[in-house]
Amino acid sequence: MKKILLLIITIAILAPLNSQAQPIAGDQGLLTGLDCVSDGNCQICDIMIVANNIIKVILGLSGSIALLACLISGGYLLISQGGEYKKKAYETAKTALIGLAIIFFAYPLVNLGLNIVTGSADITEPAKVFGSQAWTDFCK
Repeated sequence: MKKILLLIITIAILAPLNSQAQPIAGDQGLLTGLDCVSDGNCQICDIMIVANNIIKVILGLSGSIALLACLISGGYLLISQGGEYKKKAYETAKTALIGLAIIFFAYPLVNLGLNIVTGSADITEPAKVFGSQAWTDFCK
């Protein structure tokens, strides 16, 4: 009975979101931002653009999944009444929050690591890996 109630609550929360869904990566999907699709002359930067689009989709979905996990753990906590689902609710919430922290701190940690490797004194700016060009602007 508790599982059915949790499923109904989850569907009631997520159903309105379905009507406002937008394309994840734009009009062309994962090939957004590529000029080489029509002529077939793709370079390394075009591959990096597709990889960047894939990473954006994965990060967006993983953040959504972590939020859904937090909602489900809250539902478990509400229906547990101190019973068997209480421990499961706390474990699910802890795992989801750790995942959100990893997603949130991924870019700053990569940038910090690149700044340490390149010996940059200013860790607040993007690391200059390719000469005087920042690693985030390699294909621009």
